[in-house]
Amino acid sequence: MRRTWHSGTLDATYHLPSSLLRKHTNLLGKSCNTDDPLPKVDIDASPDTFSDFVDWLYRGPEVIRIYRLPYDVNSYRHLWELADRLQAEELRNQMLDNLQNLPFDDNFISILRSFGIARMGTTALVDYVCDKLAYEIVEKGWAQFIQVGGKSWDDMMRTPIYCAPLTKRVMEKLDGAYILKEQGTLEDPATQMTCKWHEHTKKSKLECPRYQPEPPRKKAKAVAAEWIQLDDASE
Repeated sequence: MRRTWHSGTLDATYHLPSSLLRKHTNLLGKSCNTDDPLPKVDIDASPDTFSDFVDWLYRGPEVIRIYRLPYDVNSYRHLWELADRLQAEELRNQMLDNLQNLPFDDNFISILRSFGIARMGTTALVDYVCDKLAYEIVEKGWAQFIQVGGKSWDDMMRTPIYCAPLTKRVMEKLDGAYILKEQGTLEDPATQMTCKWHEHTKKSKLECPRYQPEPPRKKAKAVAAEWIQLDDASE
């Protein structure tokens, strides 16, 4: 069965297999479960953005790597927002993984300006960027961070809509980073090949190539701690 999808106000029409949409999205997949012949579905996105989405459906992560970040950051944000509306979890996770390839410089920090630290639907991406900021501050110091952050950091600190929420988020991340540093377990977020910043259902998490099950020893300790707590409560 094939469905017709219309994108934006311009005449951009795509005929996509329902099976493909069900596989990679939740929202579109649910609307494709009926037997109605070729319904028209309007998508609130520019034709260019929807074209990138369709390209990703067929070609996968290589489409995401084409973006020249941070120079194409607005186009990247539009695709992220479309993936959020279409509940395309896999696309968003791959876009987040792609950010780990970016060097830490003034342009990296400017990503927060484009995505908006308080914008709905950007929690995972903002978490990664703020984790990276905290790591750089703890490992290399504020002086080096300010030197690298340059104009982008200074501009955001002078802008009320960014300053308060960004400061709060980074301070929270710093607290955790300093604890990890003291424990000797602080790692550069850019090198962590896990699904820590992914958004998953229980099923998709198990299927994620980056998913790393908790070691058996940790599980055993957690169970033992739970039993001890229950025994204490019974006394």
